[in-house]
Amino acid sequence: ILVFIATAAFAQNPALKVRKYVLDNGFTVYLNEDKTAKEVFGAVVVKAGSKNDPADATGMAHYLEHMLFKGTTELGTTDFQKEKPFLDSINIYYDLLGKTKDETERKRIQQLINQQSVQASKYALPTEFDKLVQSIGGTGLNAYTENDMTVYHNAFPGEQIEKWLDLYSHRFQNPVFRSFQSELEVVYEEKNMGMDNFQTRMIEEINKNLFKYHPYGSQSTIGTVEHLKNPSLTKMYAYFNTYYVANNMALVLCGNFDAEKTLPLIIARFSKLRTGIVPVFPKFPETVFAKKEILDVKYTPVKITVLGFKTVAVIHPDKAALEVFLSLLFNESETGKLNKLQRDGKLMFAGGFNYTFNDDGAVIFFIVPKLIGQSFDKAEKLLFDEISKIKNGEISDKDLLIIKTELYRQRQQELENYEDRTLSIVRTFGEGSTWEDFLGYSKQLESISKEDVMRVAKQYFGENYFAIHSKRGTPKKEILQKPGFKPVVTDQKEESEYAKNFNKYRSNNVSPKFVDFEKDAELVTLNESNKLYVTRNPINDVFTLFIQFNVGTDSLKHLDLCSDLFSFFHTRDMNMDQLKEEFALLGLTYNSWCSVHHFSIAFTGLDANLQKSLVLINRLINEPVVDEKSMKPMRNDMITERKISEKEPDVLGHALFEYVRLGNQSSYIDRVATKDLKKLKAGELLGLYKKAISYNAVWYYAGTEPAEKIQALISTHMVLANNKKEAPITEKYNISSPENIIYIVNDKKAVQSQIYFTVNSSPYSFSPALSARATAFNEYIGGSFSGLILQEIREFRSLAYSSYGFFVRPQLQNKPSYFYAFIGCQADKTNEAVEVMNGLINNMPQKPERIDALVSLLKNSTSAKYPDFRYIAWYINYSRRRGDTTSRYKQEYMQYDALAFSDVVSFYESFIKNRPIIITIYGNTSKMDLVQLAKYGRIVELQKKDIIRK
Repeated sequence: ILVFIATAAFAQNPALKVRKYVLDNGFTVYLNEDKTAKEVFGAVVVKAGSKNDPADATGMAHYLEHMLFKGTTELGTTDFQKEKPFLDSINIYYDLLGKTKDETERKRIQQLINQQSVQASKYALPTEFDKLVQSIGGTGLNAYTENDMTVYHNAFPGEQIEKWLDLYSHRFQNPVFRSFQSELEVVYEEKNMGMDNFQTRMIEEINKNLFKYHPYGSQSTIGTVEHLKNPSLTKMYAYFNTYYVANNMALVLCGNFDAEKTLPLIIARFSKLRTGIVPVFPKFPETVFAKKEILDVKYTPVKITVLGFKTVAVIHPDKAALEVFLSLLFNESETGKLNKLQRDGKLMFAGGFNYTFNDDGAVIFFIVPKLIGQSFDKAEKLLFDEISKIKNGEISDKDLLIIKTELYRQRQQELENYEDRTLSIVRTFGEGSTWEDFLGYSKQLESISKEDVMRVAKQYFGENYFAIHSKRGTPKKEILQKPGFKPVVTDQKEESEYAKNFNKYRSNNVSPKFVDFEKDAELVTLNESNKLYVTRNPINDVFTLFIQFNVGTDSLKHLDLCSDLFSFFHTRDMNMDQLKEEFALLGLTYNSWCSVHHFSIAFTGLDANLQKSLVLINRLINEPVVDEKSMKPMRNDMITERKISEKEPDVLGHALFEYVRLGNQSSYIDRVATKDLKKLKAGELLGLYKKAISYNAVWYYAGTEPAEKIQALISTHMVLANNKKEAPITEKYNISSPENIIYIVNDKKAVQSQIYFTVNSSPYSFSPALSARATAFNEYIGGSFSGLILQEIREFRSLAYSSYGFFVRPQLQNKPSYFYAFIGCQADKTNEAVEVMNGLINNMPQKPERIDALVSLLKNSTSAKYPDFRYIAWYINYSRRRGDTTSRYKQEYMQYDALAFSDVVSFYESFIKNRPIIITIYGNTSKMDLVQLAKYGRIVELQKKDIIRK
């Protein structure tokens, strides 16, 4: 029935063992059984992506990815024979639309398509696939399309594996591309998101110029507006029939399941997939630069140059040497030559990455020159000077050791998470390599010599390359018009025949695993001010040490600036470069961040170097020195980040939302003004930092060492504060309003509107029954594609690509709660989007027939809430601070069997219904009807300066 290919890899760690099989029909199977995992992550990969799109139908692979969620001849329909005539008509009309140039005739055809779509929707169940995935506890249902492959994936409980396999194998047999017109509008919205993002436009220009003759450059994954306006169902079915064949596909399963028992189930289901002849992908001429080619544009909020050097495809002997070369320039340890240029204030920012595909590849560098007085040429010269040093052999053995240690640690971390592991295996299939190649990459990196790095530097990084010089500006955006189609709304109370049979299958019910506060992490006392949680690492030799001081910006204003400055700390006997080098030699990286309630420092390193690491960590934390000159690059970083974010509609939309919620406590307002950054003194911030680390702290260690040893090592090598000093926990509360209000900020350049809805609610008292109802309500209204919000906003009316809503519980007992929702939509859809969401909030549709599926989802998906091993201790401490003595999820789980739909309704009526709604809209008001919007609340118009401090 099958051919056994390989049985063992990384034998020293059973969790990394992957078995590979090929079925008779050519379908490939990868099984990675990992008993340490909480569930299973499954993916089906197709070795075809946007490069395989027809040249006259770009975006086909991506659009097809969307359509393969809509069901088959048996799934997603109440009566396919009655639905089929309307679907056939839609197919014919789309082919006719593609041939028609007259705009009046095109609109007539589109209306005919809409009429047929409305008729077909009487039988359609477009979100049934999602409902069935949810019914078995599946979470994170999604897919993505790349140049070379398309991947469909989600997580699910191991005991539901037979049903998951049946569902995923069925979706690729006789698919029906129903809801075609509605989903096309969703893809338009996805296109709109890219138009408001300058990075998307820059990547398109990079591709066009680096891969001039290849589909990588001539066609984008999402497709052109022109092709999206003229889609062809005929071409889509042809694409599916050509590339979605067993011998071009693979299944990857990683996690907690029995591989021996699962293999026969896979054979029984995926052997049904048909085999086909996959066309050989043609060879395209390679882009070769005879000299430096420059494209001058005005696309970005700050001056940016992007340099592209042609290198190698994803599978090439030089890939490892190029990886080391890049890391010598820019790395996580901040020891790279470009890291130092940035840290010394010689550039605002500089970095680089490998940009490789199956057929071709490049290395991309991006540089932000200093805002004043530094030209593109001067900034680029600094990069070339550093590359020249590598070409000339200015690489020490210490440099190579640092990079190899870092790359080893990064690869180990990629392997520890079973979701990441799944997608890594997926990539080996998609690129044509093996799992053994992936596991052996660290050894390949080890073998790279100084001479290897010098060679690739000379070979690939000469004077013949492509450069984008972007000055400040905004690229021209293609504006799509609201189509004016009638919504394709379906009742969806019925089930397909497939669903009826699917729901008859009874899976083994296995009690989910809950966090055990006493056993899953060991708690020890370091002193009266410091406690330590220790969690075992079952996968690798990489430790994390996370220190959380119990004070934040709520008690120490501008403490967040200390986390920005932390990267510039050094010691009395080591300057910044020397200290970072010492950390890097131990394979140790660190970072810091600050929230309202906590100041945190995290370290990641290798357990073999733990003792030496703690000695160095102690010096960094307790003996820091910071130079006044370090304030300049820190300020530059902050200014650059602000200038970029303040041009991003999604950031500004969130700033408006936060301003209306919190007023002057908004993080966009309650911050140091840019003009005042120059007044900050390093010594003042260092003093503020020293105050922060005098507070009580919780230490979290995840690694291979036992608690007793970690306790002893920390007590021996770390100086610990012992002041019993703890800041009170407070919460920022929403500004309430007795009436409905709409706050609007106009941005005529924004393609999308960023719309938030807030309902301030009652104080929330934690109890198992109420928590279960809150969770059920959130799943009912906001969960996945079949939640009310995505169903009504996206699936039925195609108003947005992204939309969601959640009831937010407070951190503390009996404090105010709130509900909020979001829609990101084309500006001329704003009015309708507000109308629909307002209706959902004020008059939530009641569908009691969903309660059984909802309870099944809540119970079966509980395992997904068990945290990864590095976060178990944090979860326990957070829960204990809130007053919990056992897992909240365990308490909720005990309530689910008694949950009735009336509980969901009563929760909604108690906490959301008939309360004032505050709406914020950031977007192009010329595309909105403000008079109509005023029906939903009093309109208050604001300016950008009101919501964000410059």
